[in-house]
Amino acid sequence: MTPRGALVVAHLATLAALPGTAAAQQVRGHVTTTVRLWQVRPLVRDTVPRDGLTTGVGGRLEFEGRPVDCVPLGPCTVLNQGDRADAVGVTHDLSFTAWDLGVRGLSATGLLRGRWDAAGGFALPRTGDHFDAILAYLELDRGPVRARAGRLRALGGLGSSGYDGVEVRVDPVRRLTASAYGGRSLARGLEEPRDEILAGVEEFAPGHEAWLVGASLGAEAGPAAAVTARYQREILSDRSALLSERASLDARARVPGDLRVTGALDYDFAFGRVGKASLSLARSIPEADVRVVATGRRYVPYFELWTIWGFFSPVAYTEGELAASWAARASTVLAASAAYRRYEDAEAPLIFDPLEEDALRLSVSGASSWGRGWSTRASYEWENGVGAFRSAGSARVAWRPRDALEVGLRAAAFQQIREFRVGEGVVWSGGADLVWDVTGTTELRAGLDAYRQTFEDRPGAFDWTQLRGWSALRVRFGRDPGAPLTGLGRATRPPAPLEREGEG
Repeated sequence: MTPRGALVVAHLATLAALPGTAAAQQVRGHVTTTVRLWQVRPLVRDTVPRDGLTTGVGGRLEFEGRPVDCVPLGPCTVLNQGDRADAVGVTHDLSFTAWDLGVRGLSATGLLRGRWDAAGGFALPRTGDHFDAILAYLELDRGPVRARAGRLRALGGLGSSGYDGVEVRVDPVRRLTASAYGGRSLARGLEEPRDEILAGVEEFAPGHEAWLVGASLGAEAGPAAAVTARYQREILSDRSALLSERASLDARARVPGDLRVTGALDYDFAFGRVGKASLSLARSIPEADVRVVATGRRYVPYFELWTIWGFFSPVAYTEGELAASWAARASTVLAASAAYRRYEDAEAPLIFDPLEEDALRLSVSGASSWGRGWSTRASYEWENGVGAFRSAGSARVAWRPRDALEVGLRAAAFQQIREFRVGEGVVWSGGADLVWDVTGTTELRAGLDAYRQTFEDRPGAFDWTQLRGWSALRVRFGRDPGAPLTGLGRATRPPAPLEREGEG
C-alpha cells in the first residue's frame, strides 16, 4: 500500500470506529488516528579490499575515512549507506470517560492505542506491538473516598509509574489527602509487564513479574501553600529482590514579596542518597508585564536495581538557571534563560587532559501576531557542555485566514557535536503544516518536513537527507453533563484521560 493509500484508509477507519453512543450524555472522549512517514538511509555491511586500507588515528584501520573490521586471514568489512527506505506507521487512539453506569459515583476511563506498520521498506519501532491499554480503570467516587481499579498510573515526584492494580484515596479532613496503591508493575514508559517487554534486553533484566506498592500524603494551607510526600517500592513477585525504593517531597508556597516558591526532592534508599532536588523562586511584576524565575537544581541519574548501569557511579551535577519573560505588548512575548551547570568529580583515570566539569546553556525565544491573522515565533538555543556542543534555531510563520484554519511555514537548523567526535555537521530543515477545525468536533493536523545534513572535515560522513511527515485526525464525541445538545465546541472539549489522571 502506498503512503497516500495508508493515510486515506486510516482516516476512514477513525470515522468508522466512532461509538454508536457518541451523542449520549454518559460518555465523552475522542478518537485520533495518526499517520507518520519516516525516511532513513539504512547501513549495510560490505567487504573492502585490503590494499585500499589506510591507518587512521590510534592505528585504526580505515577505508575512505570509515572504520574497518578485519577478520584474521579473512575479509575486511565496512558500513556503507544503503538505498533510501520509507516507513509509514499508524496509531489509532480511543480516549474516553463514561459515567451513569447504574451505580452512583461509578465511572470508567480508558486510553487505548492500536498501532501497525502500514507501508514501506522497514517497520517503525513498536509497530509490531499492535495494542496497548495505556489507561483502563473503573473509578468509584463516594465523597471523601475514591477507589480505582484496573490499569493505572502513579504521577508525582517520582515520575510516572504504570501498574495493574488498585488505588484508594481518602480525604479525611478538609485540605488533607492520603492515598495507597499497588499492583503489578509495568515497565516505565512502555505500559507493558516488565517480564514481557524487557525479555532479551540484557541478561540482568528480571525474568518474571514485579510488584509495586506506594502511598502518598498531601496537605494544603489554603491557596498559598501545599506539600505532598510519596513513598514507593518495587519488588520481584517472588520477593527475591528489591528493584527500587524511593521517596519524594514536593512543596509550594507564596511568601511575602509576592514570591512563589516551589521545591522538590527525592531520596533513593537503595543507594542512600538524594537524587533529584530543585528549588525555584518566581516573581511576577504586573506593572511591567515581566515574570522572573530563578532555579537551583541537583540531579543524579537514576537506575533501577535490576540493571547494572546504576553501579557505574553516575556523575551528579548542580545547576543554576535564571529565566525571564516579557509581554512587550498584548500580541508579543519575549523570553530568555541562562543556566550554568557544574559536574561532580567523575573519579575517572586521566589519559590526556582532565575532563571538563562545567556547562553553559543559553536560550532566547519570541512570539508575535499582527495584521489579519498573521503570527510568527522563533527560538534559539546554545549549549556548550562536557564533550558536546549544541546550537539550534527555529522559526515559524503562520496565517489564519479564518478561525477554523491555520497554515504555517517553518525552518530550522541545528549543529550537534557529541562524544568528542571530530568534524562539524549541520542539519537544515524546512516544512509546512496546517491545523483545520473541520467541524466543531473534528480537527485535522498535518505537516511535512525535509531534512538535509551537511558535514565539514568529517571523512566518510553519510548523507542523511530525508523527509518526515505526519497527519492526525481527531474526532471528539459526547458532551459534559448538563451541556446543550448542540455541537461540543472548544469550551466543552473533554480532557484526555491523561489530563484527568493528573488532576489534584
